[in-house]
Amino acid sequence: LCINVVAPSLDVVSNNGVSGTWSPSTINTSVAGTSTYTFTPDAGVCASVVTMDIEVVSPPVIDPGTDQTINCISNIGGAPIGSDPIVGNTYSWSPSNGLSDPSDSDPVANPLTNTLYTLTVTNLAGCSSVGSVNVFVDTDPPVIGITNNTGTTTLTCVDIDISLTATGGNTYSWDNGLGTSDNVSINSPGTYTVIGTGINGCEAGSSIEITQNNDVDLVV
Repeated sequence: LCINVVAPSLDVVSNNGVSGTWSPSTINTSVAGTSTYTFTPDAGVCASVVTMDIEVVSPPVIDPGTDQTINCISNIGGAPIGSDPIVGNTYSWSPSNGLSDPSDSDPVANPLTNTLYTLTVTNLAGCSSVGSVNVFVDTDPPVIGITNNTGTTTLTCVDIDISLTATGGNTYSWDNGLGTSDNVSINSPGTYTVIGTGINGCEAGSSIEITQNNDVDLVV
């Protein structure tokens, strides 16, 4: 019997019709281990005293693992959950979606959204334990923008530099050799792109076109 289950009653009449009493009179499942129960026939009944051993089994050890996060820099392709298998135990994960094998003790979880996985472990005696682990999915790219601090996208004889600031990321990388600062100064026409990386390691980009107009307006 599994520990703490509701125990069956002890029949006071045997299968062949012998009546008697049990000692102890009821089965105790609160403590793991083996106990002996003795059946004594009633006085005057021609029958022998018999015993029965009942083993109370502890539930299996369960280790669903620690909560995991899937993002663009860690657990790429899936997060390992669970732990090493124990011989004789069977394993069942729910829900099964996103799992490499829901009957493994330590599958790889790759869900599309945040998922709470529940693990049921059953030992050879049929006793079960239940545990759970969270797998969080954080793969949203940052929203990268470019703020034009100068207010114009055209270089002129007056506006010889245009100041730009990248926003929305944790780190940045500009093309055209502009480096990795969030603030850059543009002094030649062209299309400029910045790639921003979020804390979760995911990337996104934004571009701005800078033109040049050095025509001189003559006033007569």
